[in-house]
Amino acid sequence: MVMSLPNMNTKEGKERYQLVRAASARGDARLPGRWWPGAGVKPSVLVVAPALEEAALKLLNSENGPGGETNPWKGTASLIVAPWLA
Repeated sequence: MVMSLPNMNTKEGKERYQLVRAASARGDARLPGRWWPGAGVKPSVLVVAPALEEAALKLLNSENGPGGETNPWKGTASLIVAPWLA
């Protein structure tokens, strides 16, 4: 399953990543304000615009978050940088 999210540098972007993964894992198609067609499928690919590549790499590869806390999203998806999203 492929998912695309807003700016990963923002708190909103990180919260949406968490929301989508959790909703998909439990098969919940009732995400706030929209229907999620991939319910019940665990996302495995994160697609971002080139401007978000660095933030996405940090999210998916860093051992720790900026405050030193454990990064729960490390290794949760493969990254695709899509120039057409620029």
